[in-house]
Amino acid sequence: MARVLIVDDSVVMRDIVRAHLAGLALDLEVASNGEDALTRMATSSQPFDLVITDYAMPNMNGLELARRVKEKGGTLAPKVILISANKELRERDLLATGYIDAFFPKPVDGSQLSARVSTILSLTIPSAPVVPSSRRVRPVIRVVIADDTEVGRTLLARVLKADPEIDVVGMARDGQGAVDLAVRENPQIILLDAMMPGLDGVAATRRIMALAPTRVVIVSDQQGSRPAAQIFAATEAGALDVIARPSWGDPMGPQAVALRDKIKMLAEIPVVRRWADGPRSVRSRRGGSLRAQNRATVVGICASTGGPAAIAAMLPGLAAASSLIPILIVQHVLAGFDEALAEWLAEVTQLPVRLATHGMPLRAGVIALAPEGKHLVAQSPLTIGVIEGPPVGNHRPSGTPLFESLARHFGDGALGVMLTGMGNDGVEGLRAIKAAGGSVLVQSPDSCVVSGMPGAAISRGYADAVLSLDELGPEIVERVRAPARSRH
Repeated sequence: MARVLIVDDSVVMRDIVRAHLAGLALDLEVASNGEDALTRMATSSQPFDLVITDYAMPNMNGLELARRVKEKGGTLAPKVILISANKELRERDLLATGYIDAFFPKPVDGSQLSARVSTILSLTIPSAPVVPSSRRVRPVIRVVIADDTEVGRTLLARVLKADPEIDVVGMARDGQGAVDLAVRENPQIILLDAMMPGLDGVAATRRIMALAPTRVVIVSDQQGSRPAAQIFAATEAGALDVIARPSWGDPMGPQAVALRDKIKMLAEIPVVRRWADGPRSVRSRRGGSLRAQNRATVVGICASTGGPAAIAAMLPGLAAASSLIPILIVQHVLAGFDEALAEWLAEVTQLPVRLATHGMPLRAGVIALAPEGKHLVAQSPLTIGVIEGPPVGNHRPSGTPLFESLARHFGDGALGVMLTGMGNDGVEGLRAIKAAGGSVLVQSPDSCVVSGMPGAAISRGYADAVLSLDELGPEIVERVRAPARSRH
């Protein structure tokens, strides 16, 4: 199996490239920058066949990385594909350096990238004809805006229209208008206000996913339990993500640019049709016999994009074990919505989910959610810690400190659960759990909204079982009830 190293300082872009190549028989690994890539290549037991790298990275850009890779490897050096949003770069000039084998502008055309990788690695699968990047037109992202206020629609449209690579193809005043535009215009992104009269954001999301599945992104500036409940219910119905409503006036300002960049990244995530009557099941894939596993005495869960709906679907399945052990949850959530998420999860699961506080007892029956902007950890075997440490991989809360603390205080009784999410947050923490003799369960990538985090855990070899959401809960219950492992 060909080995490919994906190098990008953005976890989002690493996940997007991984998703584009998911249909190929490849062994995919990731690196966060040029230095990390060179270290991984130097220490890997098997050589890489291909390096796919971003151009703009701190300390060492992609072209410099390619030069070092080619000069060190000589005739045995891996092929290199460069990806960049820099419109000044030209494939002809890059190929002339002798360090680059192919170039793709951002946003990356997934089918073209997959086809070029297949050609470079001589994979024996059908591939689409490859169009040279010099003649390739950057795809325009078609966006629909749905908001019941004229101010909201105008503001979003003004921000998005400042980028020629985004085309606002329609604006709706209500949910039904959004559904009609989804069917008629076939957009790649729908920005949907959660709180609208008539057909609200939740109902509109359900109809869109049933009639014309696409990437629905909820836009909100409202906090409190009712608006938040609408938002989380929309993610349960199939919405991909939640973004804050822009409040700035300059469409070329840094916040506006960040919003447009996020829209471009989300547009590259494959559309997932969410289940209508409960989560779909996939065949269980266990890494070993349950009898060889330790009894779980604590459970840590990490999720990101698509996480609220996944957690809500999984928790009822482990209700039988929830009174026997503590359960700690890290979910990346929009600022100001953490308490509302805890309330929503408690309501829809009928389990005692609470927002964690520093010093809270860590005991059986506790289901604690990390507050926004702080790390959730086991401070001791009996106490929860909520700390303001530095972000880990741009995340706070992060799954890595949580998993590391569980490994430290619970050893082989620690059970880490990795759910849907973009990037690779928490994966390093899973390594600590495995080193301590604990266990790791991972949501199956084909049941995820975004498979980056589960895929990263699987590629590192940390998963003891890869299961769909409806299988994860019962599996956790079995491991909690497993007989204690003999110490003799």
